[in-house]
Amino acid sequence: MQNSQEEPRLYELGLPVDIVEISRTQLDLPPRARDRVESLVKEYEERITTIQNHIWSLELPREYYTRKRLIQERDSIPPKLEACRSLLTIVRRIPMEILGQIFEHYLSPGEVVVEGKEDNAMQVDEEDSKPSAPPPKPSAEILCLVCRYWQAVAVSTPVVWSNIVLYADQNQGRFPLVKPSQARRFTTCMDRLPYGTWTLDVRAEEVRRFSLSKYKDVDGPTAVSVPLSHLLDRQPTSRLTRFSFSGHILACPFSSTNRNPTLPDLPSMPSLTQAVLWGIASPRYFPTHIPWSQLTHLFLGDGVTAQRWRSIFKRCISLQRACFYLTTRQAFQRPIPHEPAQATLLHLTELAFLWGGPNTEALQGITMPALTKLQLFVDWEPPAWDYPHPQRYANLTHLTLISPPPLNAGHLIPVFETVPQLKELFFKIFYEFKEVFNYLTYGSHHGFKLRSLRALGIHMDTQRYRNMNTQHYRTMYLDEEDEEDEEDVEDEGFPPFLTFPYPDAVDLIAPRTRSLQRGDFNIVPFANQLQRLENVVLRTDNYEWADEIVEKLKREVEPFAAYGLDVGIFERNDFGRDHAKAPLPILDRCMHWDEGFMGFMDNLKEYSLYPRAL
Repeated sequence: MQNSQEEPRLYELGLPVDIVEISRTQLDLPPRARDRVESLVKEYEERITTIQNHIWSLELPREYYTRKRLIQERDSIPPKLEACRSLLTIVRRIPMEILGQIFEHYLSPGEVVVEGKEDNAMQVDEEDSKPSAPPPKPSAEILCLVCRYWQAVAVSTPVVWSNIVLYADQNQGRFPLVKPSQARRFTTCMDRLPYGTWTLDVRAEEVRRFSLSKYKDVDGPTAVSVPLSHLLDRQPTSRLTRFSFSGHILACPFSSTNRNPTLPDLPSMPSLTQAVLWGIASPRYFPTHIPWSQLTHLFLGDGVTAQRWRSIFKRCISLQRACFYLTTRQAFQRPIPHEPAQATLLHLTELAFLWGGPNTEALQGITMPALTKLQLFVDWEPPAWDYPHPQRYANLTHLTLISPPPLNAGHLIPVFETVPQLKELFFKIFYEFKEVFNYLTYGSHHGFKLRSLRALGIHMDTQRYRNMNTQHYRTMYLDEEDEEDEEDVEDEGFPPFLTFPYPDAVDLIAPRTRSLQRGDFNIVPFANQLQRLENVVLRTDNYEWADEIVEKLKREVEPFAAYGLDVGIFERNDFGRDHAKAPLPILDRCMHWDEGFMGFMDNLKEYSLYPRAL
């Protein structure tokens, strides 16, 4: 239980008024003030001892109420004593420049919260039992409330104001509006910005209909609401280098619900290089003021179709890392003028897609010669792959391919044929395990495929590999009619149930570990190109019959750890999620790219090739 007693202020300590004033503005107390504070500290210490001795000498229960009063008096002294001692600490002697550096370190990579939340505690997703967002660090404005001296240091240290978070409200089909109190704080922060670069997070929260009464007019600038675009139309915006916008596509003026937005667009941001944008583009709207051609890092999500993605992506010729959340909906596309016919992204090394991926048509005219890492988490249909142009993936060394729609050997093997230089591979498969295992096996009839592979992860959906002969399966999954005719189970459009290919799984791993160590392939002309498998991760889905598969896989595969293989075989309860889902960034406490924004995907334990102990 938290102590509700407030920390005493300086004027409550019994110090002379002039000493209180000096303590608020001076680095160190003058001798007279220091002597007075030290005497007060001694007085408080003696008073605590006296009261405690008195309490011990009381006769109970006759003097119960006297004891209660003395305890209250005793407990009120320590906060005052600590406050007095704080006036004598070395912290007050720290030079302004050093204290400014401490402030900078304490707030970085934190945020200047223009309008904080009532509850900044870490929220927990009940389904995943994982925190959904870290709590924000204290803001520069909070530092200003400690004392006048700290306020003077914070105001004179512009760099602590260079990361700003602004909360706005959105009505359906309208541009974000900022409350007057937030607008005043925001302009104050902008006035204190350093001349150099700065960053901004805008979090536009949907305004429910029942709460619209607090606005006199939500259609334009009024005395009680300021359009975000007006607020940002100031000179410091020209120096903005990192920008994050988190809006609601259904409440966004850029969405299909508002076909003809009349309010101004976002202001020009000519220095912008990193952007995290959610709910800012739709089939009917194209944000023209984003300097796409100079962005080096970009996340773009919600409501972006493959056609609209292509129009934007072709303009992002300076990209180094990018992640896109594409929709699978087919919607009317407002044409974008002057779309480049060809685009070469010379510096793009990492690319990720969530929910939906680009189709082959959307990739036409796009060249990515430096691309080494590609991650596809798609939900509604198997990912499209540009088989006719394998040179598009010529330098790819990392591939993650996760799709709830069934992927089998017919999907995966043609993909693997286009990326022979892969070093890291994680994919999900639904059936035809044997065919894929054989393809990846050194020395099989397929030859020596993926010779550079060092880390392999496979998520196996075992619906086709349940053991129908076990009593557990009969009890849990077959009713009486199925008991009479088990063929009915196999006649629902699914392939027949299969036996899990344990020998083929062993044959995949043994040549890449034990055989290489023994030198079994030294006679082949490319023996020096065969890379030893260093990490393997095997995981199943959450079906109960998968437990038997996991246990047998452990018995068969874990012995290869003796050949330097790091083995991870995970049971169905090792992860919180039942099925593969596209990971989503936490946008309510969003970090910028260089602060670890892609951690929501890079640290995804379900599909990590190098998992920590669970």
